Amino acid sequence: MQPLRLKMALGDLSARFAWIRDHVESKPQLLVRYGVIDREALDRERTTLRELHAAMRTSGARSVSQVHYAILEATGDISVFPYDSFDTGKQDLLADIVQASGPNAASAPA
Repeated sequence: MQPLRLKMALGDLSARFAWIRDHVESKPQLLVRYGVIDREALDRERTTLRELHAAMRTSGARSVSQVHYAILEATGDISVFPYDSFDTGKQDLLADIVQASGPNAASAPA
């Protein structure tokens, strides 16, 4: 019964205080950017290359070079966005994740 009370208390506190929520809840993590796997992110998130490859294959990619972004979601799922899936005329739901992931987020590699 103790773990349930702890979980409920953390839930209540994280709903009230953003700084607690930031430490308790997962945030989406960029695993692939512009066809390049971020191995440090894989290690940090304890995600295997096998899991990432499976998610990319499920999305239809046959090579990592076909993947614009792959994101480990807060739910534990991996979202894969192939290069041909971008429509710049719409609201970009990836903007906050990509911009928060580092200085090279705005431009593709040459």
